[in-house]
Amino acid sequence: MVIPFPATNAISLRSPQLVQKSPPVSGIAQYPSVSSEPHTPASGGDAYPAINPEEASAIELAARLDVPYLGALDARQLIIREEECLQMLARRDPQVWATLDGPVSPPHAVVVPNSSAASALDAVNIRGHELKSRVRVASTRTVRQALHDRCTTALERFATKGLFDFAPEFSASIRMNAAQGIGLGAIAVIFVQMLFLQFGATVFAIHVAATVFFIGCTTLRVAASFQRPPTRSLLGDARRAEPVYSVLVALWREAHMVPQLMGALSQLAWPVDRLEIKLICEADDPDTIAAIRAHPLSLMVEVIAVPPSLPRTKPKALRYALPMCRGEFVVLYDAEDIPHPHQLQEAWRVFDNAPAELACLQAPLEIVNGEASWIARCFAFEYAALFRGLVPWLASLKIAFPLGGTSNHFRRAALDAVGAWDPHNVTEDADLGIRLARHGYSAGVLTRPTFEAAPDALADWRPQRARWNKGWLQTWLVHMRSPVRLLRELGFGSFIVTQLVLFGMVFSALVHPAMIVALLYLAFAIVAGVSFGRFDLALVAMDIASIFGGYAGFLVLGWTRLRPKERMSFWKVVAATPAYWMLISVSAWKAVKDLVLNPFYWDKTNHRPFN
Repeated sequence: MVIPFPATNAISLRSPQLVQKSPPVSGIAQYPSVSSEPHTPASGGDAYPAINPEEASAIELAARLDVPYLGALDARQLIIREEECLQMLARRDPQVWATLDGPVSPPHAVVVPNSSAASALDAVNIRGHELKSRVRVASTRTVRQALHDRCTTALERFATKGLFDFAPEFSASIRMNAAQGIGLGAIAVIFVQMLFLQFGATVFAIHVAATVFFIGCTTLRVAASFQRPPTRSLLGDARRAEPVYSVLVALWREAHMVPQLMGALSQLAWPVDRLEIKLICEADDPDTIAAIRAHPLSLMVEVIAVPPSLPRTKPKALRYALPMCRGEFVVLYDAEDIPHPHQLQEAWRVFDNAPAELACLQAPLEIVNGEASWIARCFAFEYAALFRGLVPWLASLKIAFPLGGTSNHFRRAALDAVGAWDPHNVTEDADLGIRLARHGYSAGVLTRPTFEAAPDALADWRPQRARWNKGWLQTWLVHMRSPVRLLRELGFGSFIVTQLVLFGMVFSALVHPAMIVALLYLAFAIVAGVSFGRFDLALVAMDIASIFGGYAGFLVLGWTRLRPKERMSFWKVVAATPAYWMLISVSAWKAVKDLVLNPFYWDKTNHRPFN
């Protein structure tokens, strides 16, 4: 697999070198390889060397100051409040006070290398100072681990209940409010009664509703097809030094993806002293954690183990790690992602030249294995239509749109202002895109993509699509708790798009099989010579307009966004579209079932490296 990356200075994720200059290449770089070979454990089975470079730096500082070195630090010894603990976790050089010799002993200052405290102590003759006995040295990882252990309860509370405490009206932990429950129950009762009393009129009403959403979605796609694709922005001179950027990657049962991930992150072009990478794992996923720690990691990489708790979702893991981030900007990647090396640079330049209301930038997602199977081909076509067509068009019109599940770049201040991700929403990206818009923020797009592989087997594709549909319904229910307020906060255009994208596409998928069956029956009846009245002809017309119009909008938008080489397989997509849409319908019905029975369950998508 060849990815068209330009030559760049690569960041080494290993120790001791923090920056590694990559040799120039002729405009094309091979798929990024791992930046370090896995370390061979010692006879004791430890994944780290006996003394890693970070520990060696701390030991050297302790020797220079002639003070003891701490190889471990008990969280119970820290003299710190919970709020201060969280603040200290967000610092690059955490300094703490600890009672090392017992609860009634004088506190000791624990300093870390390359910190302001260490520099100050270096500048004075501490060897003969009376407070020398009160100073200890520890590595940054040792101190951060103790801080993490000290405030685990606070982090768990923030991760699982933080949004509900902040803004309960935006939390999906409650599937629907009282008014929605009463309304849904009334609609169900009336629907059943009408089926018995006025079957024909009820079927006609369903057709009308389905046609409205089908035609609405088709109109969106056709309109987007006339939009000129965004041109790549040039990376000019910066107006200020690069700020700290936080890269968050949530991993779960993805040990096999770690080499690919480490290679991809090592290519990011960003000053190493202003980059932090948080690899967020579940504490009960030892294989993934071990796979990461098999690589000696530089200081900018931190493994965060999230204690097992419900809900077991990606947004909960992201929330758990957020208080430990110090970046002015935050970006999310998935374990299978290969972001363009200059994507962070582009995002920062766009943010730097935009008003503070621009809260998020969505990078386009490019599928690299579109020819692996007919499902992967349709998936790649769908992504081309979405990230090269529909999303840029909506962004250009300042219309709210659901974000993609990865490669979202945020202003940290805006992310905090709206309450960050909802741990109970299984499409936290869609929810956050709408919530940002409701708070007066806007979202834009980037041109430098993130490459990833599409699910190429039905067993991998189906649970992912079911989770998407369930999450879109969750998001629609959350934001429709007060439709009038939603309309006022979003504006008419964004309100309509929200109805079409979050509810309309799911509803259309649910009724699609019924409309296909009805159309086939009516076609058979025509061939059999059955006479039709105006009512029957109206149904035929609506079915034809909905089904073929929906297919046409999907295919037209995708065609306009395909590159010349990609258009060679377009007719394969055309032939597969009816079957693909039927699979989407099956997944939509699974989503409805899961929303009722298991609303917060995260259907995991299995990924494979694609080098």
